[in-house]
Amino acid sequence: MNKLIILLVLVSILTSSCKKKICGVIQVISTETSPATGEPLYKFYLQSGEVIPSKSRGGYQVGQAYCND
Repeated sequence: MNKLIILLVLVSILTSSCKKKICGVIQVISTETSPATGEPLYKFYLQSGEVIPSKSRGGYQVGQAYCND
């Protein structure tokens, strides 16, 4: 029983560290200012409803495909 619990915990830790792949078409790009550093922060709003925070705009445009590979 203990081995099963340890195995489940290990699997949980290993799979939670995997980065979720998100792809979609950008509908809106918003710009905010970081209250801590004063640097610009960007958010990409995808057609699928996902919101992707980013520290750089990366040359992306509205209507362009986005993937976080």
